[in-house]
Amino acid sequence: MTTEKQLAAEEAQEVRASIHIMGGLTNEIYSNPQGPFVSLYLPVHHQDRAGGRNWWDDIELKDLVKQAQADLERDFTGEYDGINQRLTLLEEHPNWFVWENAKDAIAFLVSNTDVYVFPLDIQIPDKGFVTVGNEFFIKPLVRNYE
Repeated sequence: MTTEKQLAAEEAQEVRASIHIMGGLTNEIYSNPQGPFVSLYLPVHHQDRAGGRNWWDDIELKDLVKQAQADLERDFTGEYDGINQRLTLLEEHPNWFVWENAKDAIAFLVSNTDVYVFPLDIQIPDKGFVTVGNEFFIKPLVRNYE
């Protein structure tokens, strides 16, 4: 018999397994054709410790996650629990492996089923930005990988 705790652990493992570190733009990000889609871009400050991010990045990520969740609630009536689970997981793990290779900035493309993480060599506005829509916002990624 499966307990609630076991189910929660399996669900958390499934969410973790849905995170993909990307080295460039591929068609993989289009494998989930149903929206909504969240595109979150954040500058990374490395002054405090090598390879990680500082407290300012933590605050900015939390603010952008809140904005994404509010935009989802306002603009979409469909199912987006998967997006909320993935955003919460990223927010709750500030020193997680997704930040290890972050350069000047980092991008998270989030759907109900996957998170695509892109380390970026381009400058992102100081507070970063988030878009929620029927497709990913990839213009900064194109600029980074061209």
